[in-house]
Amino acid sequence: MTRRSKPKVPKTADEPVAVKRLPRGALISLAVVAVVVAGASVFIWMRTDRPGPALEKWAEATRTGDCEASYEGLSSSAKEAPLIGDQTNWCRIIGSPNFIGKVTADSVLVKGNAACVHATVTSERIESESRVFVMIKERGSWKVDVGGDPTATGIPGCAP
Repeated sequence: MTRRSKPKVPKTADEPVAVKRLPRGALISLAVVAVVVAGASVFIWMRTDRPGPALEKWAEATRTGDCEASYEGLSSSAKEAPLIGDQTNWCRIIGSPNFIGKVTADSVLVKGNAACVHATVTSERIESESRVFVMIKERGSWKVDVGGDPTATGIPGCAP
């Protein structure tokens, strides 16, 4: 029979207390769990819908004439505007190949369910220009609010 020794209790306040160390396997397991959690967080962050890429995707669909994808990228308030109306009317509006140029999001300001995207629009017929697009988050996806007022978003630095 082996006798277990009692934990060492310091006799004075200056004497160090014995510290129990974790077994090597537990440390490795803890490190693996930390790496998995960090990797999953990055993966989820990469998959979440963000305003800048959503705007670029909408502009590409609009530029290439993908009417359905372009219409789905509009906010509900934009779809209710008399100028846009239903999907058939929107398809007629974007029927021109020069309706919009290539859009590159430069900076994004987000506040709640509203976002302001400062972007550069380049086209063959005009010089590149900076524009501000208003985006609204609806049912988990960012939608372009065509005709949205940047100052009405309440986001500081949103106005052109």
